[in-house]
Amino acid sequence: MTRRLVLVAVAALVLAPAAWAHAIPLATTPQNGAALGQAPAEATVHFDSPVQPGPRTAAIRNDGTSVLGGTATVAGGTTLVIPLAAKLGSGDYTVRWSVISEDGHEEEGLIAFAVGSGVASPTAALTVRGVVAWERDLLRTLFFLGALGAGGIAVFTATVLRGLGPTSREQRRASDLLFVGFLLAFVGSDALLHAAGVGGTRFGHVMTVAAALSGVGAVAAALTPRVPRLRPL
Repeated sequence: MTRRLVLVAVAALVLAPAAWAHAIPLATTPQNGAALGQAPAEATVHFDSPVQPGPRTAAIRNDGTSVLGGTATVAGGTTLVIPLAAKLGSGDYTVRWSVISEDGHEEEGLIAFAVGSGVASPTAALTVRGVVAWERDLLRTLFFLGALGAGGIAVFTATVLRGLGPTSREQRRASDLLFVGFLLAFVGSDALLHAAGVGGTRFGHVMTVAAALSGVGAVAAALTPRVPRLRPL
């Protein structure tokens, strides 16, 4: 059991750096600010890493009329495809793309384009919002505080307190602190896991492992004073 948990923990550490990697938009079609002689059937955004469609995709004629032709999809894992209404007439248009990257963050951007002969470069008529809500920042902070705190106490227990019995006052206090750390890590990772859109991303997979490990750690820390054989967990 202990060996399996160690292997899972190592896998989580290996995946963690990639799980926090932000998706970077590389190119859009049409380009932002483009003046086109013919209306496009769709708008695409190419990223350097996998993404999922976000909740705020929109496409409008700049007078406010929606020209979204359907639900946005992802092609090849890294290209967001936004269908547009058929037979767009001359005028200025704005597309807001919205994705969820592998780190669980929502990202947004704008593509403004004009259709017609001799038209000027358009100005975007939609806006974007910040990619990270303060609630998610708080949950990530909670997770990191719990994980780092539990890790520090675990190392301290395994080195400084290794000669003391599990029922000693020092070991009991260490178990209490471990429980608090693991509990904070569990609450943070579980809440992030259930945040909108995170499921299915690499970040979501890492949070699933983190929630399982911190849950096991919290239970083991709480029971160790009464069941000493759980101490290795």
